[in-house]
Amino acid sequence: MISIGEQVYIFLYAILAGAIAAFLYDLLRIKRRAVKTGVIFVGLEDILYWLTVAVFLFITVYNSNSGQMRGFIFIGNVIGVMLYESLLSNLIIKSSMMVIRLIIKIFKFIWMAVSYPFKLAYKIIAIPVAFIFRLIEKLFRFLGSCLGKAFKKADLKGKTRKLGGKVLTVKVRTTAKARKRLQKIAENRKRRQKVKKSKASQQN
Repeated sequence: MISIGEQVYIFLYAILAGAIAAFLYDLLRIKRRAVKTGVIFVGLEDILYWLTVAVFLFITVYNSNSGQMRGFIFIGNVIGVMLYESLLSNLIIKSSMMVIRLIIKIFKFIWMAVSYPFKLAYKIIAIPVAFIFRLIEKLFRFLGSCLGKAFKKADLKGKTRKLGGKVLTVKVRTTAKARKRLQKIAENRKRRQKVKKSKASQQN
């Protein structure tokens, strides 16, 4: 038989174990408020929590009562959870969130203080460099447009030269043909004159 003193000790130990189990779940709540968690991860976290609590309660029962589970131990666990939820849960969650927000603000301030010189240096360097690159880009575009116009003019000149050469060859050919025709006409006139002279001499 277990003495009354030992039973009271086991009961109080069970109350403490229930309060610790509730505190562990509050840690999970605080984590979910601080960090957004998806539905799948919430389910996985709940499963992991209940497995951890089951192992924890088994260890407490084993240490306090040599692994013998009694009804008043379960009642003590429930009372511990209820006492913690009614007395400490809201206070711990609110104070923890305040501390977390304060830590986040401190880290943000430190990050801003550390990164500000680098951001300033980046702006000082980036603005002139960007301006120079824009000027170079505009210069290349201008040169490209000028070269494009020059190539177009060169193509037009080449085409006009080709056309001019063709016109000249046509003119030369036409003048040569005209000369040949004139020569033939002159030869025909000379022949006619000779024929007329020969006829006139025969008549005399």
